[in-house]
Amino acid sequence: MTALIAASTRARLANWAIQEILTDTCDILRETRVRVPSGGYIITYPKHNTDPIPCAVIGGGNPQEQLIAGQEVGAIPAHILLPLGTDILGSDRIKVGSITYHVIDTGNATYDIVQKVLVRQSSLTG
Repeated sequence: MTALIAASTRARLANWAIQEILTDTCDILRETRVRVPSGGYIITYPKHNTDPIPCAVIGGGNPQEQLIAGQEVGAIPAHILLPLGTDILGSDRIKVGSITYHVIDTGNATYDIVQKVLVRQSSLTG
């Protein structure tokens, strides 16, 4: 089957997107669990990347209210665009400036030139 877009064209478009569209930078915070003597875990989110990652934040829909641990909180969905092939997991968080987003979906499509990650910005801290 013939590709709709040649690999070289896709790579060129991906490089153009990094320069022209991904004008912000972010850090990926990777979940780390450390077992404690009581049998539970301490969960932290240290920075996973060494250099800032180019990104762009775009709106993802209307704010919503969710019930979390018996408390009603606001959640704002968004999409964060990252360079194609960025190492991102569903349990990660992405910090852009002072705002931390929780990753919901890390999806990729065959002809993407950037990686579009669905996230939510919660009104809870952490």
